[in-house]
Amino acid sequence: MKQKVLLIGGMGFIGRYLVRACCEACMTVRVADIVLPKAGTEESGVEYLQGDYRDEAFLHTIIDGVNMVIHLAHDTILLDLNSNIEPEIERNVLPAVRLMDACCASGIAKLVFVSSGGTLYGNYEPRVPICEDAPKRPVSVYGISKLMIEQLGFLYYEQKNLPFIAARPGNAYGRGQLPFRGQGFVATALASALQCRTLNIFGDGSVVRDYVHVQDIAEALVAMLNLGRIGEAYNIGTAHGTSLRTLVNDCIVPIISDEGYKLNCNYASERRADVIYNVLANDKLREDTGFIPRIALREGMLSTWQWMKKYNCCGEK
Repeated sequence: MKQKVLLIGGMGFIGRYLVRACCEACMTVRVADIVLPKAGTEESGVEYLQGDYRDEAFLHTIIDGVNMVIHLAHDTILLDLNSNIEPEIERNVLPAVRLMDACCASGIAKLVFVSSGGTLYGNYEPRVPICEDAPKRPVSVYGISKLMIEQLGFLYYEQKNLPFIAARPGNAYGRGQLPFRGQGFVATALASALQCRTLNIFGDGSVVRDYVHVQDIAEALVAMLNLGRIGEAYNIGTAHGTSLRTLVNDCIVPIISDEGYKLNCNYASERRADVIYNVLANDKLREDTGFIPRIALREGMLSTWQWMKKYNCCGEK
């Protein structure tokens, strides 16, 4: 039987790639988001429904008739230390619980929650790729709320047989990511060069991240739908880390300088809500689904740069 998947937040950066990946995997796709695609940009055969999944009536409408769900939506990304947890729970945690209840009632075969491999583990001391069973110590409200939703999902799995899977992607980048949004260092760095803006780097540039092309993330999520084990969490990473300074000097600058662009960097005081090291092991995902990332960092960066130049992105939708 052909699988019908609901993508909540499917118009976001990862969601748009995921729509295509699901279609290529011969799935029937329904997208639920607060925005609709611009005329002429819809994927053929995809059903688009506009609304907020936090509205109970809309939630029951979108979940009817599907047998798998991927939850990508998150209302704002709070990273600073002064963020209030109470509105975060209201905006994101409680709606996720209501989604879990709806999935239980509807007999959904799989609910994949897109969590955050980049913030969930916090400041992991051993500088080795982080496995899924490592301690979770988020240092931001965003990371805390993702962890709360995960834990509630696993509780529902144990107590209510919710077919729950948690996906923990690393730092997504690629064509279509808008800069100057507080996340997406690659997009912001490339757009800064393009627009002769100064790029702010918090700290000395030694923080290490796992940069994963958005196409790889989308394909990994499809692999979880097909072969991921219920009740498990999976990292989506490359198992290779790159410091911000190395990313700028060895990846970005050579690409842009070949075309006469420069990048001016301002190294500012570090932010306590930024983790120092985050590189994700990917053995578990590979062993269970056979998926491995295929897009190399330089290849992905060059493609993103070409897209940036074409559309002269300024952070506006």
